[in-house]
Amino acid sequence: MGILSLCVFCLRTYVAAQFMERGVAIAADWQAAVTLFTHDFPLPLITPVWSAGLFVAADIVCAVLLILGAFMSSACVGLLMINAASLFFEPLLWDLTRPAPLLFRLYSSAALLMLLACGPGHLSFDALRKAGRRP
Repeated sequence: MGILSLCVFCLRTYVAAQFMERGVAIAADWQAAVTLFTHDFPLPLITPVWSAGLFVAADIVCAVLLILGAFMSSACVGLLMINAASLFFEPLLWDLTRPAPLLFRLYSSAALLMLLACGPGHLSFDALRKAGRRP
């Protein structure tokens, strides 16, 4: 198994926890989330209710998949798409007087790209699935 698998597991868990916390916080105050997607973070071609729902669902579902190491490539790409949408469509993100949200997006994107490059490691459902296929 090795130390690399443990490090990958810890990185997966840390990144997923950040997205899970964000998704749960948005879902906890749904009216504020809809207001956020109406005024501060409007997405083209999608109503604010749908965009808030999609972001919450993607944050939570992809985070759970990332922790489990199940369909990890899809989970990483989903979270990278959330980060990309935030970078392109959220104008408040680029307010450099409070750089924490921008740095979160950049650091989490780097971690997700690293996870895509390294793979899920041995402590994952993807590894169990691959091991079950071998004769």
